[in-house]
Amino acid sequence: MLHRNLALVLAAALAAPTAHASCGASSCPIELHALTPNENGFTLDLSFQYIDQNRARQGSAFSGEEEHRELRTINRLTALQLSAPLSSRFEFAVTVPFVDRWHEHLDLQANELERWSFHGLGDVAMQLRTRLLSFDDTAPKSLWLTTGVKLPTGEKHEPALGGGENAEIMIVPGSGSVDAMVGLSYQGGVVRNTVLWGPFGGATVIPYFVSATYRRNGRGTDDYRLGDELLLNAGTEYPIARRLDVLAQINARLRAKDDPGTTSENRDLTGGRFLYVSPGLRFELRRNASVYAYAQIPLHQHVNGVQLTAPVNYLVGVRQHF
Repeated sequence: MLHRNLALVLAAALAAPTAHASCGASSCPIELHALTPNENGFTLDLSFQYIDQNRARQGSAFSGEEEHRELRTINRLTALQLSAPLSSRFEFAVTVPFVDRWHEHLDLQANELERWSFHGLGDVAMQLRTRLLSFDDTAPKSLWLTTGVKLPTGEKHEPALGGGENAEIMIVPGSGSVDAMVGLSYQGGVVRNTVLWGPFGGATVIPYFVSATYRRNGRGTDDYRLGDELLLNAGTEYPIARRLDVLAQINARLRAKDDPGTTSENRDLTGGRFLYVSPGLRFELRRNASVYAYAQIPLHQHVNGVQLTAPVNYLVGVRQHF
């Protein structure tokens, strides 16, 4: 089934039915740590994502139908991750997210504009990376297994500004569920001549990675269950100056439809297939400290029903190795 879904993403087929829009929420499906292992100490990473979902999309095309009530969702997501090597083969990481989100929609029955603005702790996640295989040659290569769990630590209920109904479960900081994930990542490199000059002349190892991660979501608030996800990522980096690297990734996200549980939400307005190209830059501030930035540009977005999407996602961060 996963192979079939992947083929559908790359082929960009199928159409979606007309329906009222889903507000939804979003985060950047990007791999931040595959190319920056730190086997000798701790790594502290602080990242910030900005995603403005201001376009209603129907299937693979923009929707201009005025009756859709969902107007806009602005996601500001801050994440603090601390990772530590347990041995030469094992690495443990914990990620603490902070969610700041704005959402507005038009209640057609009451002809009333409703807004939500909230911020708070999101759902904390823990991961264990295990090196399954390693090959030491001109450019070291390794195969990693990642397992993880997301805990229901985030706020589950957020009332509208001025009082009123709670925000939809899909956009609050916490889903109320325990989720599990498993993934494989292959990391390698090729030796190429670059503009840099060192002990071996202009020869530099250009790293690359490919990864696949599957996330199984549990039931949370009001028995609601977010759709399972498959993330496919590949990326590399290339030095253009002594302390400056160009970054590049291809990112695909396949998300199944949600199970609404005991809520009245419409599952046919959830899930979709997304493909992005993510160029970026990383600048080394000083030894073992760097800043980075990505712009994640959609190549293909196909949603079920009508959903809010963003024309581009932005991500910036700072990383310190100890």
